[in-house]
Amino acid sequence: NGIATILDARAFETWRADSDPMWRDARAIVEKADSYYKRALNLEPNNPDTLCNRASLLQSHLGDEGGSEEAEQLYLKAIAINPHHSGAMYNLAFLRQIDGQLEEAMRLYEDAFALEPQREEYREAVMQFAKSQIGDMV
Repeated sequence: NGIATILDARAFETWRADSDPMWRDARAIVEKADSYYKRALNLEPNNPDTLCNRASLLQSHLGDEGGSEEAEQLYLKAIAINPHHSGAMYNLAFLRQIDGQLEEAMRLYEDAFALEPQREEYREAVMQFAKSQIGDMV
């Protein structure tokens, strides 16, 4: 659906605009971006990219207000719809790592990297995570 794609893009642009110094109320921007994501998901509830994008917004800006829990559910849904969605895997891995679910985090980082080995941030995450685990064992 073209409208859902436009709303997803508008949400992403709105969310990223909060880095512009002319924007003073980041909270209002996040809420506006989230409203675009919700509208896009009303039109296409099973769009894994939009699910992942909304989850990233919630995780980044509303994590302390329950956003991480909702983000987790959105990432899981995106992965259920598209088991090869490396972005959802990568971001879910970060949440798992924060929650102390280290084996699951490592598996997700590795899966994301296996799907897109050209993504430098995926390779770096696997290496950094492995280093931190070796350091913890010493």
